[in-house]
Amino acid sequence: MANDTNDEARNREFLMLADQFIDLANERLSGHDASMISAAFMFASSRFCAFSVAAQLDDPKAFEREKGAALEHYSGEFYNMLEQNLDRHDELLNDAESDPH
Repeated sequence: MANDTNDEARNREFLMLADQFIDLANERLSGHDASMISAAFMFASSRFCAFSVAAQLDDPKAFEREKGAALEHYSGEFYNMLEQNLDRHDELLNDAESDPH
């Protein structure tokens, strides 16, 4: 039970942090095209992910060994998250289209 509570708390924290990044991206929409914001967001995320991997490994040989696994991990996670969000937007668009109001 305590583990479920910890998981829920971590999930809430995760979503809060994500929302803060999204809020910042939304603030920048007033002066930039959404595709520019998206590209900058992805670049910043990839740069931070690379930093995170490097910060966990104290030796260049270990970094070289883990680089492929990190690419697979982050690529797969991004794909899954993007797929979930695209599906959610698809649902929202279909709901809006079927709403008579």
